[in-house]
Amino acid sequence: MTNGLAIVLVAGIVALAAGAAVASRRPLLSAGLLIQAAGLVAVGVAGGVALLGGRSAGSGFSSALEPAVGVDPLSGLFLLMIALVGAPAAVYATAYLARSSHPRSLGALTGLFPLALIGVVTARDATVFLGCWELMTLIPAAAILMASGGGPDRGEAARRAVFEYLAITHIGGVGVWVAVLVLASQGALGDPAALGGGAQALVAVAGIVVFGTKAGLVPLHAW
Repeated sequence: MTNGLAIVLVAGIVALAAGAAVASRRPLLSAGLLIQAAGLVAVGVAGGVALLGGRSAGSGFSSALEPAVGVDPLSGLFLLMIALVGAPAAVYATAYLARSSHPRSLGALTGLFPLALIGVVTARDATVFLGCWELMTLIPAAAILMASGGGPDRGEAARRAVFEYLAITHIGGVGVWVAVLVLASQGALGDPAALGGGAQALVAVAGIVVFGTKAGLVPLHAW
């Protein structure tokens, strides 16, 4: 069952990536988005199996700076949530993006963004998590800029909003680098008990800052 879970999840990820590539060709935009939706359905099925069946697959958490990914019941919950939102959005986008000024680029980004989200929730080491965390910030910024056509005033407002978003989230994002790298350096990603008292406080403060910024927690909500 564990092997089946991994196969379904990998198949969903491959389909999602393929859908992003196909959507980048305008004549195939709708087909690419539907492939993305199918991939997200597969990801959701894998997440549901992990959550409801108490299944795990892939790597466990590791403090080594080597790429590692895996899924367990908790990450399965988030995979299911990503699919429940992402699959209908991809289907809706088949008509919506056709009217945009950059349909191919937006179609590709529609597939890349959930891939970044999947990477964040399945990351089992610092390198995968931090890489996908940055992509999770940058991809929406690019999409907003491309979708902001309709006159210079609207474009300027979008550019200002994106600049504020990137500035605030990246200033706050220093916290995630500090928290994750401290956890890795202390060997606490694979063994939470290895984290000492002072390091615990540093990780807690850094985590509150970064995740509070990303969630729009007052006073970090201006973006």
